[in-house]
Amino acid sequence: MPPLPQGLSVFRMQAFFRRKNLFKKLQTYRTDRQKIYEAKPRKPAADMTSTWTLPPELDCVLPRSVVRQHSKDIPLLWRGVIPLYMFFFITGGAFLGACLSFHHLEKHGLVTPATIENAYPVKHRNRRHRYWRCDISYSFVTPNGATIHGKDSTPLVHDCRQKIGKIISVRYLRETPEKNISASSFAVSKRTAVHLFVVLTGLTVYVTLTTACVSFLFSLKEKRLLMWGVPTAGTISKTYIFKRKDGPHLTIWCRYARQNGRIKTVRRTFSLYGHTDKGASILQKFGTNTTVLYDPARPWLAALYPLEIFRVQESPASHPLPMTAEKTDPVS
Repeated sequence: MPPLPQGLSVFRMQAFFRRKNLFKKLQTYRTDRQKIYEAKPRKPAADMTSTWTLPPELDCVLPRSVVRQHSKDIPLLWRGVIPLYMFFFITGGAFLGACLSFHHLEKHGLVTPATIENAYPVKHRNRRHRYWRCDISYSFVTPNGATIHGKDSTPLVHDCRQKIGKIISVRYLRETPEKNISASSFAVSKRTAVHLFVVLTGLTVYVTLTTACVSFLFSLKEKRLLMWGVPTAGTISKTYIFKRKDGPHLTIWCRYARQNGRIKTVRRTFSLYGHTDKGASILQKFGTNTTVLYDPARPWLAALYPLEIFRVQESPASHPLPMTAEKTDPVS
């Protein structure tokens, strides 16, 4: 039994132990949730060399001739950005619609004076602090002689009751005078909508350029590895399945030995979208004759083979065509 903290009453000690047991259960639950699927380590890298064979397409003169492979699957990097793009487009469409409605009201709307009939302070609150605003009620008369009432909220600067009887400007459309807005609130709302739309457009462009740059650098890394990389034997040490917003994913950790004998680990993540075997086919593909490509000049460049974007181009010399016998004249 752990030692009791000093200065605790009976009820506080009971609450202390309940919280401590709950914290232990929460830690155990998180540990179990993290280890959803973990494979046992296979043979060490030194033992894998005896059964490992060099893939025939990598057994060629450096630099290797590589080509981009056409995959039907969306790259994992772009697949993770798609939900963010959907959020940007939906929110940006809402802000764009608000900007267009404000422009239509500014161009085709009517401006008329309105009289404030009532004004009273109201306390508002948000997550951080509380603040006061002045809610007003006003009325105006349309060209048809109809009296229209409206409400608005303004910042509380002075005594709110002093605004009663003052004249303000109101905007509305001739077809729908009941949907009116004061000139001050119209200017603030329009400016806010335009600013948010510009910020959202900038974020979309920034995310697009960042993703394109990361994808381009990743493709350069793969191309360099496939052209100049040294293949070596590897062993899958751990696998892990987790969930994202775009579906389940599988991460594989693979250990390999460099030329200087140092043991390193390379990691690769696969999307399990469309896979019903929980990644068993991927583990079978990369678990059989596991190969790692690494760059001795740049130790941080390493990847699990086969790669995702590029592949080795099959040269015609490696698959010679059958030669037909030529007819020659007899030597006289």
